[in-house]
Amino acid sequence: MDTPETFEYQAGGSLPLHFPGYVERAADQEIYYQLKAGQFCYVLTPRQMGKSSLRVRTMQRLMQEGYQCSFVDLTSIDSQQITADSWYFNLLYKLSGGISRELRKEFHTWWREHDEVTPVARMIEFLQRILLTSTDQPVVLFIDEIDSILSLDQELVNTDDFFAGIRALYNARVDNPDLNRLNLVVIGVATPRDLMQDIQRTPFNIGVPIQLSHFTLEEMQVLGPGLAHLPGNTKTLLAEVHHWTEGQPVLTQTLCRALAQHPEPTKELPTLVKAKVQQLFLNPESGPSDHNLSNVSNRLQNQPDYNVKMLSLYQQLVAGETLKMDNTSQAQLYLRLTGIVREEKGHLVIASPIYAHFFDSAWVTEALGRIERTLAQPLALWLESGKDHKRALQGSAFEDAYAWAQGRNDLLPQEKEFIEFSRKEKDRLARLRTRRITLATFVLSIATIVAIFFAISAYRQKQRADSETQRAIKYSNNLQQIDSLIYTFASKKIQGLDTLTSDSIVIKDQDTIQVEIIKNLIVGLNASTSTLADSISILRTDYENSLQQYIQESERLKTLLNYSKSERESLLSNQMDSINYFMDTLLDSLELYNSFKISNDSLINMLNDSLSNQFYMIDSISKEKILLQSKINYLRDSLMFINKSLDISIDSIE
Repeated sequence: MDTPETFEYQAGGSLPLHFPGYVERAADQEIYYQLKAGQFCYVLTPRQMGKSSLRVRTMQRLMQEGYQCSFVDLTSIDSQQITADSWYFNLLYKLSGGISRELRKEFHTWWREHDEVTPVARMIEFLQRILLTSTDQPVVLFIDEIDSILSLDQELVNTDDFFAGIRALYNARVDNPDLNRLNLVVIGVATPRDLMQDIQRTPFNIGVPIQLSHFTLEEMQVLGPGLAHLPGNTKTLLAEVHHWTEGQPVLTQTLCRALAQHPEPTKELPTLVKAKVQQLFLNPESGPSDHNLSNVSNRLQNQPDYNVKMLSLYQQLVAGETLKMDNTSQAQLYLRLTGIVREEKGHLVIASPIYAHFFDSAWVTEALGRIERTLAQPLALWLESGKDHKRALQGSAFEDAYAWAQGRNDLLPQEKEFIEFSRKEKDRLARLRTRRITLATFVLSIATIVAIFFAISAYRQKQRADSETQRAIKYSNNLQQIDSLIYTFASKKIQGLDTLTSDSIVIKDQDTIQVEIIKNLIVGLNASTSTLADSISILRTDYENSLQQYIQESERLKTLLNYSKSERESLLSNQMDSINYFMDTLLDSLELYNSFKISNDSLINMLNDSLSNQFYMIDSISKEKILLQSKINYLRDSLMFINKSLDISIDSIE
C-alpha cells in the first residue's frame, strides 16, 4: 500500500507502467474493447491529456492477453527533405522491430528487393504478407505523434496515400480474413480533416474516436494517498483541487504534487488550495512559466489561419456567452485541441477555473490586439456608431478589405458581418445612383419633350401665320386685277356672252383661296340677272367681304403668333421652374454629387440627345421630314435658353 512518502505525482510525459498516480478513465476501457473488436481507433486530443500514458497501459494490457504490439513515435523520423521511400522504410522498420528482431531483418531485405513497387503499396503488402505470417497472434500497431506528418513535404510524401493505405487494409478484410488480426491506432494532436481531407478514402469515417476526458472527482480518488498527511478530509481536499482544475490531468497532477510536497497545515483547505493555485498558475511571474499554460497560450496564438477565430470564440465564453458545440467548425475543433475548452452537455465551456483566471478578458483582448487586422479600425468605428450606414466601407477601402478577406479561415464573425454589410450598402448606393440618374434623365427628358411640344407648336403657328400673311399680301397686291376681272365678267355677262369659266382666268400668284374667290365671283356673274351696276355692286361687295374676312383671319394669325411667343416663354419659364425643382432635388443627394459628375456641355448634349430621339419620334408620326433640321436648330436655341435660365453651376454640382 502506498504511503505519502512513496506515492508520486507526475505532471506531463508518459507515466510509467505501474505508476501509482495513474488515473484510469472511461477511455481506458473503450480503447481496449474496441481494439479487441477489431476496430481502427484514433486518439486525437489536446496535449498533456494522457495520450501516451493511455497507449502504454493499453499495450501492456493487450500483450498480457497474447497480442503482438508495436509502436512508433513519428517525431523520431526525420521529416526534412525526406523521400516517400525513406519515410515508409523508417516507419515499417521501427514497427517490425517492435514485433521481433527477426522480422526487422526480414523486412530490411524484403523492402530492398521490392523497390519497383510504390512505397504505400509495399507497406500494404508487407503488413499482410510478411508481418501477419510471422505470428499467429493478433497484432496492434500504435502510431504516436501522428500530427508530425503535417510537416512533411507533400510533394515528396503524399500523406493522403498513407491514410488511404490504412483504409485499404481494413477494406481488404473481406477478401483476406487474416487481416482481422491486424489493427492500427493513431495518436496525436490534430483533427481528422487536418490529416486527410478526402472523405472517400479516409479511414477516419470507418474508425472509432477515443475521447480522453478530464478526471471526474470519483476517478481522482486514486490520488488521495499522496495527500493523506495533510490535515482535514482527503476527499474534501480533492474536491477543492477538482474545483480549480476540473480534472485536467496535468493541472491536477501539478497541484496535488505541490500540496503534497509543500503543505501549510495552518491554513484551512479551501484557503490552502487557493494559495497554491495562485502561487503556481496565477502569479504574474510564475504563471507564464508553467508548461501547460505556456503550451495552451502558444496553440491559441500560433495557428495562423484560425487564431483570430479561436480567440474570438474564447472571448465569447469569457464574456459569459453560450456556444453550442459544432463538430463541423474547424475553428471550434482547433480551440478544443488547445485544451482551453471542453465539451459539456453539447456546449463548449472553459476547461477549468485556472484557465478562466489566467486567460481572462484582458489577456484575450491583448492577444487579439497583437494580431494585425486590416479591418480593426473601421470595424471599431462601425460598431461604435451602432452599425451606421455612413461607416460602411466604400470605394477602394471596400475593395481592399474584400480582397483581404477572400480565402481566409480566421475571419471574425463581426468582420464577416461588416464586410457583408458594406457589400450590401455598396449595392444599395449603386442602385440609388442608377435610380437617381434615371430620374434625372427622365425629368430632363420630360422637360425636353414639353419644350419640344411648345417649340414645335409655336414654330408651326409661326409658319402658318407667315404663310397666311403672304397670301393676304398677294390678295392685296392683286386687288386691282380682281376689280378689273369683276368689271370684265360683268360686262361680258351683260353683253350676253357665253358663260365664263374659271379655267380661262389666269391670276398672278394665284393660290387655292384666290381661285375659290374667283370661282364664287364667276358663279355669281353667270347666275346674275341684275343690271350692270347692281352686278358690279354685288360682286364688289362679295369680294370685299371675302377679302375682309381673310384679312381678319390673317391678322388673327399674326396676333396668335405674337401670343404664342409670349405663351412659349411663359411655358418655358414654368418648365424651368420644374426643372430647377428637380435639379435642387438632385443637388441634395450627396451620393449623386460624389459619383455623378456632369458638365454644362454634358447637360446640353444630354438634352440634345433626348431631343433628337423625340424629333425622330415626332418625325415618324407626322412624316414632316422636311422640317426636321429646322426644328432641331430651333429647339437647340430653346435648349440654350433653358440652360441659361437654369443657371446651373458645375462647381456647385461637384
